[in-house]
Amino acid sequence: RTWFVQPEISKNKRSHLIPLTTSTLEILKKQHRVAGDSPFIFPHFQNKDDHMKLDSLRTAITRYREDHPEIEHFVPRDFRRTCKTLMGEIGISKGLRDRLQNHALNDVSSKHYDRYDYLAEKRQAMELWERKLSQVDVENSNIVNIR
Repeated sequence: RTWFVQPEISKNKRSHLIPLTTSTLEILKKQHRVAGDSPFIFPHFQNKDDHMKLDSLRTAITRYREDHPEIEHFVPRDFRRTCKTLMGEIGISKGLRDRLQNHALNDVSSKHYDRYDYLAEKRQAMELWERKLSQVDVENSNIVNIR
């Protein structure tokens, strides 16, 4: 129930172990079915033997905003900022949020001595985050049902 990001594809060139929650696994299983026989979880829409373009999310956001001009401007990295902020609001420490986002930890202790993967702590934080997202989803569906 983890996803290992290899250092060569990580922005900071450090490996990253990400705990996967139940809902994440369900989404990935659905995506695997959608991808069919592609070797990629997110294949290119025209060529299943290639991965999705790196700018696909930005393009999708741009198209969405064109169709919904009332939506305030945002870019993909805003998801990271929002996630980090909201995780702080529900009590996840900054240090753990930094680890979840694979930020480079440059203090002497983190850089040279601390080799612990924090998987248990990251998993607990992700499960807390999943519960929060589920709560928001229920609250939003209740609002839609009231209207």
